[in-house]
Amino acid sequence: MRTILLNVRPRTAIECFCRMMEFRLKENDWKSHWSTATNQYLNMKIEEKSRLVRETKGLEMIRHAVDLANYCMMKADNALPDDGEGISLLEQVLISHDKPPVGK
Repeated sequence: MRTILLNVRPRTAIECFCRMMEFRLKENDWKSHWSTATNQYLNMKIEEKSRLVRETKGLEMIRHAVDLANYCMMKADNALPDDGEGISLLEQVLISHDKPPVGK
């Protein structure tokens, strides 16, 4: 799976969206790392941003969509504990040779 994922070039829209996600994360680097966020907090933010994506348009909607994607990524990254060597769930998916691990 790692070879497959590493050899796939993302589509232009995905690459652009991913860059926007990283930009928003860097804007918030002053905050605590998401690994300290509770599921309750992340669920609340996901619900809030989902509502805002539905209720807004244009650039404002895009900003909320990017934030929503980041909160979903944080929840996925926090879904399983590190393996003790600092490898997160998302990294485990990349190095897995089987199916991606299933979160709780």
